[in-house]
Amino acid sequence: MRRSSRRSVAPVNLLRSDPFKELVRSDVTPQGLDAYIVITRARSKLGNGRNVEGVGLAEYRTLLADYGLIHALYEVRIIDGKTFDVIEKRAAAPLDNTGTVRIAGPSGSVDESFEGSASSERLRAAIADLIIRSLPLTLGDMHLIDSP
Repeated sequence: MRRSSRRSVAPVNLLRSDPFKELVRSDVTPQGLDAYIVITRARSKLGNGRNVEGVGLAEYRTLLADYGLIHALYEVRIIDGKTFDVIEKRAAAPLDNTGTVRIAGPSGSVDESFEGSASSERLRAAIADLIIRSLPLTLGDMHLIDSP
C-alpha cells in the first residue's frame, strides 16, 4: 500500500525490538513499497484485572450483577518500507465509553439479544460494527485518512 505524502510523519522507531519490523522485512510481499500498515490484536485489562485481547466476548461478574462485553481490540502500525522502522503505532481507542465495564479499546455491552439460535450472527455483526466505527477514527488519528 502506497502512502500519500500529503502529510509526512518523521520516522521514529517507537519500539526498537518490535517483532513486526523483521516480519515485514522478511515475509511481506510485495517489497519496495513506501510504507506498510500492519494491524494486529491488542490487549487490555478488564475491570477485575484479567487480560482480554483481540476480538471476542468477555464476561465480568460482580456480587451484584453479571456483565457481557464484546471487544475488538487492535493496534495499527505504520512501518517504513525502506528502513522497516516503526513510524507510528496506535491502539484503537474506546468508542462511546459509556458502559458499566470499560476497557481500553472498542467494546460494547452484551444483552439478551445475543442469546438464542441466531446469537453467533448477531455477535459477528456487532463486532464488525465496532471495527467499522473505530477504524476510521484510528486511521484519522494517525493522519492516514481525513478525520471523519
